[in-house]
Amino acid sequence: MVICEFCGKMETGSDSCIQRFEGQIPFGGEPNDWTFGDFPSSCGGCGVAMGGLHHPGCEVERCPKCLGQLISCGCELIEIPLSI
Repeated sequence: MVICEFCGKMETGSDSCIQRFEGQIPFGGEPNDWTFGDFPSSCGGCGVAMGGLHHPGCEVERCPKCLGQLISCGCELIEIPLSI
């Protein structure tokens, strides 16, 4: 069982992480040119449900600026302050 250090939820099987930056693309909202056929009901990288926000470090998550793999693109994104 892996707990997300960012949102405190279990990474596998959670509905969604919490929004971290402007324009964040939810699982299933990726561009049509980047599909693996039929989307599964949860992300293969971090386990969030369809429509949920990926957990930090997910290798499936796409960058909202360049649409590349977020963990390796290097784009600077606008952080959204968390209200706790």
